[in-house]
Amino acid sequence: MINTHIHIDFNRVKRSHLSAQTIIVPSVGKENWDKVCNYQHYALGIHPWYIEKHSDSDLKLLENIIKRKKPIAIGECGLDFSLKRKLSRKNQLHFFKHQIELALMFDLPLIIHSVKSNNEVIENLKTRKNFGVIHGFYGSQEEMIKFTSMGFFIGIGHSILQDNFKKMKSIVQSCPLDRILIETDDKDPENLSKIALRVSLIKGLSYDETVLACDRNAKKLFGI
Repeated sequence: MINTHIHIDFNRVKRSHLSAQTIIVPSVGKENWDKVCNYQHYALGIHPWYIEKHSDSDLKLLENIIKRKKPIAIGECGLDFSLKRKLSRKNQLHFFKHQIELALMFDLPLIIHSVKSNNEVIENLKTRKNFGVIHGFYGSQEEMIKFTSMGFFIGIGHSILQDNFKKMKSIVQSCPLDRILIETDDKDPENLSKIALRVSLIKGLSYDETVLACDRNAKKLFGI
């Protein structure tokens, strides 16, 4: 079973229950680029939460390390317009646009963090030929349809396990199975099987059918 987004290098993330998982480890910035490269499958990028710790010279460093290390994706990158973060939208867009270009340059998928910013992410991608995943998706039906019609996958994580998961249930019901990926992000990787089970129940499929489909999607997107 493929966990398509797990910050296993974070100290708070448990290392247990990984023996049955193939994992994809995204970076958040220059502070852990080298660290994630120790894993078999990793992505390199600059997360919007960490852009204030980076400059334009770091974008050039990112380009160089991508050339040398050959990650399977660019990310985690994206936009986060939630009020509690109070991050510069202008700076976020600057770094995001550069990483979109890097993904095009190296023909790699994007792993996108999008919070309260799906419309802006769509606007910055709709004329491009990028592909990738909107990780930890929590948006509207309309936004999901726009992303999937652009060739993006939808990352389903712990939000589907919440007691009040009506919104995400509706998203999973209507999202094509061949566009769904499963992930645990910075939470307990043991829950990957619970996420897969919840998706299977919503889709009316067996657990094995769901895992097989999601794994197939991950292999297609990331070339693993």
